[in-house]
Order: sequence, then C-alpha cells, then structure tokens
Amino acid sequence: MGMLRKILISFMIIFIGAGMIVPVHGVSAQTSTIVILVSDNEADSAVADNIGELLNAPVVETVWGAYDPKVSAQIVEKEPDFVIIIGGELAVPAEYEEDISTMGIEIIRWAGQNREETSFRAVKGLKEYFPTVFEGIKVLSIIDGRDSVSYGEMKLAEHGIVAFVNYESADFEARVDELINLINPDLVYITLLKQRSPQDEYIFKGGAKVDKIVQKYQSSSIVVSPVSVLISKKDVLGEIDSAENRILEANATFDGLQEPKAKAMLENAMREVEQAREALANGDYATAYLKAITAKGHAEIALKHANELRRGIFQGSVEFALRRQIARLRWMVVGLKNTGADITEIEQLLDNAENDLKSHRYDEAQKMIDEAKNRIKEIFANRKGREHGHPPKRGKH
Repeated sequence: MGMLRKILISFMIIFIGAGMIVPVHGVSAQTSTIVILVSDNEADSAVADNIGELLNAPVVETVWGAYDPKVSAQIVEKEPDFVIIIGGELAVPAEYEEDISTMGIEIIRWAGQNREETSFRAVKGLKEYFPTVFEGIKVLSIIDGRDSVSYGEMKLAEHGIVAFVNYESADFEARVDELINLINPDLVYITLLKQRSPQDEYIFKGGAKVDKIVQKYQSSSIVVSPVSVLISKKDVLGEIDSAENRILEANATFDGLQEPKAKAMLENAMREVEQAREALANGDYATAYLKAITAKGHAEIALKHANELRRGIFQGSVEFALRRQIARLRWMVVGLKNTGADITEIEQLLDNAENDLKSHRYDEAQKMIDEAKNRIKEIFANRKGREHGHPPKRGKH
C-alpha cells in the first residue's frame, strides 16, 4: 500500500452507504464438511455468517434460547463431519450438542460471557483450527457489540474478518491490539454508528477511544480508519421488530408459568418498545434504536428465566424425559432419512420404546431408546465413511 493512500485513509472518515463493492467469495479452508450452528442474536449470527463465508460452510440458525429438534434434523441432513457452535448455552441450548453427539459428529463451541467475548473466541478458534484462512485476509472490521447495523454495510464493502468489541470497556484498546496482532491485517476499519450524517455524534459511547486507536497506529504499517455508518428508519424498525419477536417468544414460553420477576422484566421490555416507537415517530433514531435493543435484552432475560423454570418443572418426571428423548430422536431420524439412509430399523425401535412407555415399562423403553441411538450413530458413521473426509484438527488446515 503506497504512502499517499496510507496518509489519505488515516485522516479521513469513510462514509458507508448503499450500493457498495461486491465482496470476494469466501475461501474454502477444509476438506471435510463443516456446519455452523448459531442463534438469531445479531452479533453471533453475523460472526457465523462471516466465518461461514471464509470456510465455505453453511450456517444453520436457531431462535435465541430455544431448542427445536427440527434444527438438529437440518444439521443431520447436511451430513457434517464437524459442527461449530457459536454462542453460549443460553443462546444455543445444550440439547443441540446432545443431538449432534448422538450422531457421532465432532463439536466445538466458541462462546464467551457476552457477544463481544464470543466474537473474540470465534476469531481465536478460527486461527487455531484454520490458520491458512488468515493468509488471504487483509482487512479487519471492528464493530460495537450493540451495533446490529454496521455488519451488513461492512460485509458489502470489504472481504475480511469481522470482530465485535465493547467500545465502552476498560480493555477496549487492549482488545483491538490483540485482534490486530492475531489477524495481522493491512487495514482496520472501526465503525461508528451515527444518526443523520458523518458529523453527528456516535450513538454509543466510546468515540474518543476510537480516535486514540487511530492516532496510535498512524506511524505504523497498519492503516486504522474510523468508518461512519448511518442508521436508517428501516434499521430502527428492524430492531423494534426483533425486540417484539423476542417478547412474543418469551410470552409463549411463559404460558402457564408463574415467575413474577421475569414477567416484570417482560413488562419493562414492552414499555421500552412503545418508547422506541414514540422516539422513531419523532425522528429520534438514536433513542429509538437504544430503547429497542434495551427492550430486546430485557425480553431475553425473561426468556432465560422462563426456559429455566420450564426445565425444572419436568426434570423429575421419568415419563416426560423418555417421551422427550423419543420425540427428539424421531427428528434426528427425519434428518437421517433425508440423507438417503434406510431408517426402518430405527423407527421400529422407537415404536417399541413408545409401546413400553405406554405400559409404564420405563427401563425397557430406555433400552429401546439407547439401542436406537446406537443404530443412528452406526448408520450415520457408515455414510460418512463412504462419502466424507475427516474433521479438522488444530493447525492442520
């Protein structure tokens, strides 16, 4: 990169708008089949999308905090050797790992205590398992973890690694340095979400820290440039819709349950959505966006409590646990059938388990279930042995 270009980029704020450069296609970094599983959390799904393009791997998405065996069936249909889960167990419940393990598929989960930590661990995991992917990466885009808008714009503008960072955290500068050292890019974009024009204030706090980072790297060979991304009415409406959907999911999970604190949290979320709509009607996109993401966060806390309460209710019921195992396995069998496998024997075993359950022969039902699991794993392994490669190992690809 020439000195003139470096100087120009270092001192300008790049305005990202509609109609950007078409990105280069993702690089395939593996010989085995990989599937990425992620929740519909904006940051986690953006990380999954970014990594999926780099690895040429399909992404399967589930609703945040919800387990759906149909999603497991979708994964089985793709006959993966290796599944990468992005996000913690609150976002992508542990039941998915259990389903995937039933098939004998290797799993790794990249997760942290929050979306920013999850993003960082995903980048580190990518470096650990697929180091050669980084050989063609020259651009790092850094986005605030609360910003669900900028990823779409940066995806259109550049092909590279995307990382979500908390701009207000005390270790913001250290985390940016760590990412730069890990990826070794030529160009680093740090996005700033703004309301009306590039001259407006940053919607979140932390803009001064971005300026400090830019100044720090001015004399280095790496170009660090702030990028103004303008939020639109459509962006705000999308965030409001997302918050309302999460509220609906929490309400549905609460059906018949009594949890006063969580329900109070849900009521707060509904009020915040109304406040977001009022702010949007007044043309205050920044306030509307902040209220919407706060509402969604509160709805997710309520959803977490509802899921925990529902699991606790049924935890002591042997019959419920057995019925749930059978129902989950039937969906795994649907996925296996869609690969072309003969699942007649497995279906018969599950039918036997249901008959035992109806007669309250719980031990016999569990034996049938265990046998069905073994046959599922054997049939899937035989198909993989004929048609697939081996799961990736650290630093081998």
